[in-house]
Amino acid sequence: MIAKRLNVKRTGDETGTIEETKRMRCRDLKECQRMKKKKSNRVKSLFNYTGNKYDLLDQLYSNFPKGKHVMLDLFCGGGSVFVNLEDKRFAKTYANDAITPLIEFFRYLQKEKFGVIKKELIKRKIYPKDKAEYLEIRNRFNLHGNFLDFFILSSSCHNNLIRFNRTGLFNQSWGRRGITDYTWKKMKVYHKKIYQNSRFVFLNEDFMNLQVPDDVTFVYLDPPYQVCEAGYNSTWEQKHEKYLYQFLDQLDSKGIKFLLSTMLNHKEKKNELNDKLENFFSKNIVSNYTKINRHKKPTNSQEVIVTNYETDPI
Repeated sequence: MIAKRLNVKRTGDETGTIEETKRMRCRDLKECQRMKKKKSNRVKSLFNYTGNKYDLLDQLYSNFPKGKHVMLDLFCGGGSVFVNLEDKRFAKTYANDAITPLIEFFRYLQKEKFGVIKKELIKRKIYPKDKAEYLEIRNRFNLHGNFLDFFILSSSCHNNLIRFNRTGLFNQSWGRRGITDYTWKKMKVYHKKIYQNSRFVFLNEDFMNLQVPDDVTFVYLDPPYQVCEAGYNSTWEQKHEKYLYQFLDQLDSKGIKFLLSTMLNHKEKKNELNDKLENFFSKNIVSNYTKINRHKKPTNSQEVIVTNYETDPI
C-alpha cells in the first residue's frame, strides 16, 4: 500500500497545493527566524517584578497602534516594555513610575558611564554576607532612600522581588544573594541601550497627579493588578482603581490611544470594576507567572489587554 501511494501521479491542483504549502512553511520559517533574531536583541530588565512583561512583548507590541507615536509608559516598573521599543516607530518615550529610587536609578544609567556606576556600587556591600549585613543596607535605604542601595536590595532580597509596606518602607527579607557577574552583564547591556539616549524621558509621578505631556499620542498602562498579590501592590487601593478608569475615559476623549494590561480574574478573585471597560475593545493574552509564584501551581487566571482602538484579530 505504501509503494502504491508513493507511485500515484499528482494532478496539477495537487502539485499546486503542495508547492503552496512549501512556500507557506518557508514564510513561517523566515518569520520564526526573524522573531528569534528580534528576541535575541531584546534587553532584560534589571528588576524582578511579579508582572514583568518581557515574555509577553510579542503579544503586546503586535497590538500597539500602527504608525509612529510618542508613548507614555505610565507604570514602567522594571522597564522591559519601553526599553525594547523600536526606535523608528517610537522616537520618544516617557517612562513614569511612582517609585522614586527606581526612576533615579534609570536616570543614573542614562547619564553616567558604566564603569563609574560599577565603581560606585562596589563601594557599597553588593553581596551581603549575612542577614545582619542585609538589614544594615535595608535600614540605610529606608532612612536615606539612596537609589544605589535600592538596586542592591532588589538584587539581594528574597526572590529579588521588590516589596514595600503601607508606610512606604522597603520590607522584603534577605534572599541569600546579591550582585553577581550575571547582574553586571545584564546591567551593561541595559546601560548601553539607554546611556545618553535622549529618546527616553523619565518621570516620577503618582499617576493620579501626572499631567500627560502634550506630545503623547499613545499610553501603555500596566498598573498593579487589584486581584493579584504582589509586593508593590500594598499601596494600590480602590480609589486608584476607580481613578484609573476615569483616566482611560480622559485619554479617549482627547483622542489619545491607549493599551491597558489587566487581569479579569485571578484564582477565585474577580475585578468588580471590569464592567467599566465594556465600552472598549478587549483581547485575551496568554501569560504564565508561575515561575515567580511561590506556590508554583497554575492558577485560574485570565489576563487581557484593553484598547480604545481596534486591533488585528488573533
